[in-house]
Amino acid sequence: MQGIDLEYLNILPPVANHHSKDARDFEMRLKRLSSDDMQYITDMILNGSESLGCLPPEFAEVFFTVAGQKLSSEVADRLREAYESDEGCSG
Repeated sequence: MQGIDLEYLNILPPVANHHSKDARDFEMRLKRLSSDDMQYITDMILNGSESLGCLPPEFAEVFFTVAGQKLSSEVADRLREAYESDEGCSG
């Protein structure tokens, strides 16, 4: 049987919603990212290339916390603002 090849439009929602068992598992996955990888994802979110709209609130909080630890509290605040102003989950 051949596997299904899915193309995701965003990175974080599929990891949270389909690959992580729960918020703790999501946190552990995020903590394995390098600071450079976290910065890349952050840049994508802040420039509008990555959406957090389909990320459940508890997973979003985990992301903000880890981003704050790896990058800075200012970055975490900017990500939280982006999440709160997102149009929500579409598609």
